[in-house]
Amino acid sequence: MKILLVSMNSVHFQRWTDQLKDSGHEIYWFNVRDGVYVNQLAWVNQIVGWKLKYPKLKGRHFLKKYAPWFYKLISSLLERDTAKVFENYLLKIKPDVVHSFALYVSC
Repeated sequence: MKILLVSMNSVHFQRWTDQLKDSGHEIYWFNVRDGVYVNQLAWVNQIVGWKLKYPKLKGRHFLKKYAPWFYKLISSLLERDTAKVFENYLLKIKPDVVHSFALYVSC
């Protein structure tokens, strides 16, 4: 069975996912925050590196920090739409089960 997990990376998500390790299922993980590859979950098909259209573009962080209004204006040129990317992977993988791991982060 193909299982697609949708979540940001957290220790809670990693522990929950580890329970599926030797289950015999084909596990995919769509990282909604587009974080880095997680070595602890090397056995999972990780979908990372999808958000930025130009990942090596210089000055992106500077614009986000010092001119957020301008970055918001041009973000559609620099970033991919999460919903569209997720839909493409959903159609490509064709999972039997999709599980969204909701974690509410507070400040």
